[in-house]
Amino acid sequence: MRLLLSMLFVLMLNSPAIAEGTLAESFVAQCEKVLQCGIDKMKSEPNANQDMIQMIETQMAGRCQAQAEKMAQAEQSPYADKMRACFDAMAELGCEDIEAGIKPSACDDVN
Repeated sequence: MRLLLSMLFVLMLNSPAIAEGTLAESFVAQCEKVLQCGIDKMKSEPNANQDMIQMIETQMAGRCQAQAEKMAQAEQSPYADKMRACFDAMAELGCEDIEAGIKPSACDDVN
């Protein structure tokens, strides 16, 4: 766990800052929530291979941040506000809702 926290700290230091209220920030929050829910689900399995989970966590660290630049390019899209609202709503869902495939109403008009 300390290794993972150290790696995330280093990645945060090396990652470009994401401005508050942007599409990229909303995307990263949603992405990290979904990934964390997946990791938590794996950890809860009775026969979970902790070494495998650690490897997956390490590989996934920074993946959401890495996609933020692509999302920032969509900031000028006419759909940016709708996408931001959808990502924000997804980030607020509980892991059970995410696993069940619940789609927030804010995502209804986003394809």
